[in-house]
Amino acid sequence: MRENLRALGQAGLSMLEVLVATSLVIVVLLASVQVVTRVAAQIGYARTPHAERAARAKSAALHWLQGELDYLRSRGYGYLTGAYLGCRSRNCPAGWTEVDGGAAVERTITPQAKEPGESALTRDFAKAVVRVEVEALEGCPNNCVISVMRARVRLYRGETDSDPFVEGATSVVRR
Repeated sequence: MRENLRALGQAGLSMLEVLVATSLVIVVLLASVQVVTRVAAQIGYARTPHAERAARAKSAALHWLQGELDYLRSRGYGYLTGAYLGCRSRNCPAGWTEVDGGAAVERTITPQAKEPGESALTRDFAKAVVRVEVEALEGCPNNCVISVMRARVRLYRGETDSDPFVEGATSVVRR
């Protein structure tokens, strides 16, 4: 019977082996917790400083974008029509330029260049581009009059960025 007990005692693990195995399990668990946290942050389920910064930037951008669209609507149809028709007759108002062969006009807003009454760009953004496109004409071919325009606003993080951070548009209809 004693020989059977000795054989069973020798079949087990030593204390050193148990410590090494436990250490390895703890290291693997800690590494996987970091991976799961990063993946969850990328999907938007976890709150990390990086995820919160991106969310705050998006929120600030959308807030400014809505303010700019409201500003354009408040300026009215005459303001946007004047910018468009002025550029068509080679007499663009200050800050506006003709683009796409006359199909649209644009104005670039920077922290230093904005119109009176217009909201300033937030510190996270370098520029915004306001684009006015004609969507519908009335009275053609003799007396063409613009009846519907689209005002599109794009907000950029960097001055040389080609892809906007956020973008929005509104239609402006002649009344």
